[in-house]
Amino acid sequence: MGELFDGVALATGACAPDFAYALDGFGVTIRSHTIPAMFWWGLPTAVLVAWLIRLGAPAVAAHLPSRLREFGVLGRVRHRWWITASSALAGLASHLLFDLVTHPGPVAAWYQIRRASDASAVLLMPLLLWYIGRRHLLRNWHGPAPEVPRAPLAFWGVATGVTALGFTATWLLGYHGVHVLGVRLITSVTVGLLCAAAALQWARAAGDRPSRPAPVPPG
Repeated sequence: MGELFDGVALATGACAPDFAYALDGFGVTIRSHTIPAMFWWGLPTAVLVAWLIRLGAPAVAAHLPSRLREFGVLGRVRHRWWITASSALAGLASHLLFDLVTHPGPVAAWYQIRRASDASAVLLMPLLLWYIGRRHLLRNWHGPAPEVPRAPLAFWGVATGVTALGFTATWLLGYHGVHVLGVRLITSVTVGLLCAAAALQWARAAGDRPSRPAPVPPG
C-alpha cells in the first residue's frame, strides 16, 4: 500500500478544503469546498503542506515524546509525483463526500455522523499516534528516523512564540466561529513548529560555517 499512496499527502488533502478558513477576515472568500477548487486550491495546497511537513518532520519529531520521535522518518520518504498528487486528490474527494452527507445540502441526512466523527477524532487521534509509536510501525515501514540534535528550550521557545503570534493575528481578523478558530489554531501550531525547526536548522548551519581567520599583524 505504501507504494500506491502517499500517506502525508492523503492526510493534507483531506484537510485542505478547511485550510481556507484560516484566511477568513482578509476580505477574500475562497470557496474551497467545490469540485473545481479541488484542483486550483486543494491540490496545490495539499502538496505544499505535505512538502513542508516532510521538510520539518525530523527536527519537530526529535522534540516530541519518545514514542512519537520515529515520525521524523517522514522527512526521508519520497514518492513519485503522480502518487503524491493522486493521494492528495483522494483525500480531497473524501472530504467533499463526507461533507455531502453531514452538512446542510441536498443529502445531509446523517448530521449525527458529523458530531460522532468530530468527537471520535478528538479521542482516537492520540490513541492512533500512540499505537503507531508503540508498535514502531513507521520504523518498520521506512527505517529509523534521522538523528537530529535536540535543543528543547530554543525549539519550544520559538514554536510557542510563533504559535501565539499567529493565533493572535488571526483572532484580530474577526469571525470567531468554532470551526474557524479550530483551523486557525491548528495552522498556528503547525507554522510555529515549522518555524522552530527552521530556526534550529539555520542555527546549526550558521555554526557549521568556518570562522573568518584572524588578521595577521604586520611584521
